[in-house]
Amino acid sequence: MPTETIPRPGDPSPGFIAEAGRCWQMVYDRNLQATHCDERPTWTGRWRSPPGDRWFIVWACPCHLDGLTGLREFGRMTGPQ
Repeated sequence: MPTETIPRPGDPSPGFIAEAGRCWQMVYDRNLQATHCDERPTWTGRWRSPPGDRWFIVWACPCHLDGLTGLREFGRMTGPQ
């Protein structure tokens, strides 16, 4: 009989947030409660809801790019200053 593993702090949670300037991925905190990822987003992309009925534009930190499409990096200076 398969058993599910208990999540650890920092593991992705099933929830998400589509708010400008906040990483889309919800993660478990030290009390195993879902909370917002605190990393600063530097990417934007699209994420499709699990039922497959809607696309969301989301912001992401470099650690939470899996599952996103149409990725674009922002906020990093390029070229000479």
